[in-house]
Amino acid sequence: MAGEQDNMIRSHHSEDLYSAFNGENKRLIVFEGSHNSTRPKKVLKQCYEFINKQFGISNIDLEISMKQ
Repeated sequence: MAGEQDNMIRSHHSEDLYSAFNGENKRLIVFEGSHNSTRPKKVLKQCYEFINKQFGISNIDLEISMKQ
């Protein structure tokens, strides 16, 4: 995840890391904003879905565990 206007960690650093990692399970999300900007809900949803997929957690399993 990288903010296009991030002055602390420039988005090209994230792009370089993304390119250098040879694994299959990777995702780079670049969003409009800076280092401390509130992340858009769409971006958070993409992160949530990526992490759940990597750990084999379905949305239903997560919803059930959060209610307990």
